[in-house]
Amino acid sequence: MWTWAVPGPGAKACDISQSAEHKIGVVQYGPDGNCTTVAAIDTDSGKAIWTTQIPGGTTTPAISRSDDLVAGSAGDVLTVWNAADGKKLWDVDLSKANPSCRLFKAALRTTSAAILANCGKGTTVLMKDAHTGADRWQAPVPTDAPNARRTLVSAGSPTIVHVEATQQGAAPVDVYFAFSDTGQLQSTINGIGAFGKLEPLVGPSGLQHQVAHVSGNILVEPTAAKDPTSGNAPAAGLVAFDLTTGKQVWQAPAMTGDPVAVVALDQDKTLVFDGGVTETGPGARLLAYSTANGAEATSPIKDALGQDWAGPAVAYLVGDRLVVVPAWPRKGAAVVAFEVKQ
Repeated sequence: MWTWAVPGPGAKACDISQSAEHKIGVVQYGPDGNCTTVAAIDTDSGKAIWTTQIPGGTTTPAISRSDDLVAGSAGDVLTVWNAADGKKLWDVDLSKANPSCRLFKAALRTTSAAILANCGKGTTVLMKDAHTGADRWQAPVPTDAPNARRTLVSAGSPTIVHVEATQQGAAPVDVYFAFSDTGQLQSTINGIGAFGKLEPLVGPSGLQHQVAHVSGNILVEPTAAKDPTSGNAPAAGLVAFDLTTGKQVWQAPAMTGDPVAVVALDQDKTLVFDGGVTETGPGARLLAYSTANGAEATSPIKDALGQDWAGPAVAYLVGDRLVVVPAWPRKGAAVVAFEVKQ
């Protein structure tokens, strides 16, 4: 249909929005890793509707997209634009706030703009109106640790923050905090347990990011390929928690290959791609579980997908197609699609 080339000598695409809402896709790019430019691309014509710079300093800029908005953050500055025409709606320089804050992460979700920052008393979630920048609420993250990695896993409904750190002479910190739409701490979930270690990563190698797979009050996440305490295969391949209490509600048995990829979930079913093993067995499969209790359910693809696509992969449900991006393609294919029976 069309090709859009990143403009400028030596410029490369650094990130792209995961969806093209209202037929607008967003690309972040720049030369030599200096990813300070955002372009909104019309997905019908392939032409750039608008471009702008991400202000805010020398740290690696990041973009976020939700519905009719685009956000860019760098340094301690967050800027939000209208996706249709690139008009700046608002910005905030947290370094000039009172008290001064250091911005860690920021993201949009529908009408909310969530900011993860340190304002002098540890990590805090700052929630703003995505269209106006007006303050809604702020809440401290209960657990912190020196040199911790802080991730904004979900920017709203609920807001989920992951704090992870390795501590010399002490147990590692690996905790997920869920906040309500009014900023109340709903639950605390330990990321390491009898099930193994939660691994909510999606995306191709080198571009992975954490995603909260949520339906109603149920959080469903895969586990890492190896239990960090024993080095062995985990006790479970998929674990679900009640976000209102933090209690584990079910787990699915450990699967045959690398961590599974959650393909889609709703209140009835959770679909997962299991890469299987590469030498023996049926290979890759699409499995289904009840979202409510983890019972095995009928998969829309009953037959194994084959040895050619065994191993870790990113998988998506797009209409009536299961689209798989295998890490180790065996037939020279970068992407493969399978028919899903509705």
